Amino acid sequence: MLTNSHFMGETYSILVKIPPLNSQTKNPLSLRTTGPAHAWWQRTTAVILIPLALWLAFSFSNHVLSSYEDATMWLTQPVVAILFCLAFILLVLHAYLGIVVVIGDYAASNRITSLVVVSRIFAVTAIIVTVSLVISLF
Repeated sequence: MLTNSHFMGETYSILVKIPPLNSQTKNPLSLRTTGPAHAWWQRTTAVILIPLALWLAFSFSNHVLSSYEDATMWLTQPVVAILFCLAFILLVLHAYLGIVVVIGDYAASNRITSLVVVSRIFAVTAIIVTVSLVISLF
């Protein structure tokens, strides 16, 4: 249930409903989303990626000169594996959302569908391969 707040004659929602990623799709074949849902997801992934990127940079800098066994042992810690997979999934999702905007803005309309489908296939494949590799370390 949404409650409303009034400020300077304007009505604002106190509780915000998170829009689904595919809301306000112009053409279902293009897989391109527009409007607040797309912008919300892109900005949310960007904000979440800031601390994850700092953690990854710090963690990798500590393990750059370590042996393969030490790096594998570090990555098989449950918290590290979850954060690593989360960071990679959010990074790929954020990149995909940005690529869809660029394709939609600069590609010819008849090529949009194929370019977006190829970028979606690449994103899903990258996520599956990365999560599978991390799980295989256990």
